[in-house]
Amino acid sequence: KNRDELLAKTLTVWPARGLRCPLPLQATPDDWQTSSFDRFWQKVNDASLCVALNAQPSQLARLGPLIAAYPRITWLIDHMGRPRHDMCAPDFRPVLELANFERVYVKVSGFYGFTQDTAEYPYRDLHRFVIALRDAYGSRRLLWGSDVPPVLDFSSYTQTFRCLHHIPGLTSCDLEWILGRTAEELFHAA
Repeated sequence: KNRDELLAKTLTVWPARGLRCPLPLQATPDDWQTSSFDRFWQKVNDASLCVALNAQPSQLARLGPLIAAYPRITWLIDHMGRPRHDMCAPDFRPVLELANFERVYVKVSGFYGFTQDTAEYPYRDLHRFVIALRDAYGSRRLLWGSDVPPVLDFSSYTQTFRCLHHIPGLTSCDLEWILGRTAEELFHAA
């Protein structure tokens, strides 16, 4: 019932372009593909909303059928798909494979939550994930997120914004898109 109330307010009360769905650690997108969710997803699809997901790679591995079933929804994967500093490439692959769906975007944020040492700004142990995301999605489907206020316990807002400037391999064009232009086009398109 709560999800239906949230969606009703999103569509009629708030000036929102989408909604955020945190996925509990034990849940999978299979849970969202039951008949009890059909009306919810159809309304989201009809309104062409953006759905932001805070999920791990293992959970995202099963999202493809839901994305395919509702082609007008824009999906935004929060926090780079939650990579861990010690995660191997095959474990991160589900996040990269979602790039095959053109309406899937990834928010580049939350470095402090996935690094080995939060004091080691600019979190070099996570740079490889940003490059892998850029290579899979292109910079036009990546967007920076501040993750304020939680990030402020680990780094300043300025450090958080400048973190991507420390990643070898990101071009000035990549940074232009990731640090603003993608969000502008995604959320302010006419």
